[in-house]
Amino acid sequence: MSGTFYSNGDVNVRSGPSTDDAIVRKLVRDEAIKVVAKTGNGWYKLSDGGYVRSDLVRSELETEKPEQKDEPTSPTTTRPNSKVDEPSEPSAPATPTPAPVKRSIPDPGSCDLLTYARAFIGIPYVYTGASLQGLDCSGFVMYVYARYYGISLPHQSASIAKMGTDVTNQDLKAGDVICHDYDGDGRVDHVSLYCGSGVVIHASTSRGGIVEDYVPMSCVVTVRRFV
Repeated sequence: MSGTFYSNGDVNVRSGPSTDDAIVRKLVRDEAIKVVAKTGNGWYKLSDGGYVRSDLVRSELETEKPEQKDEPTSPTTTRPNSKVDEPSEPSAPATPTPAPVKRSIPDPGSCDLLTYARAFIGIPYVYTGASLQGLDCSGFVMYVYARYYGISLPHQSASIAKMGTDVTNQDLKAGDVICHDYDGDGRVDHVSLYCGSGVVIHASTSRGGIVEDYVPMSCVVTVRRFV
């Protein structure tokens, strides 16, 4: 069992094929995932190493259609005292349910990190957010690392700053996580992802979402390397 599948709603992706395994990220409705195998206990293994329950995803996108009322086939089926050329009773205009905003995130194996991370630009900043509906700074780094590298990182900037290997600002390479102290209190309060070519991408509170900047950036406490 393999191919592209789509989530039925907000679905947890876990580190293993069990609800006892850690949640590494969340899928939003209709988000595409790459399935590479099915386990014996009803879970799908994804191309990035995560697992989802097979009953929570589907193999085809479904397009919702507004409910249609049966039309009368002859005047004899209309209600008494109603006119054939007018509706039998007033009704509000049909308002189709708006489809979720589709964001095209490339397959991690098909592009470099910069191209992949740029696909997230414009996603709104949401405190504690960890899905394509909204991300905060550590949520963005966590999401990209889980999808692109298959590595689970915590959803907390200060914790990320204590992991991996410390490298200098002059030795940056794509995938390094830059940790900042913007409050000046000695604690890491922001993380950004270095994507190569002098570019960092991060979730900015002041600019309202995922944005692109250039190094050097200010208030850098440490740079952490995980790959």
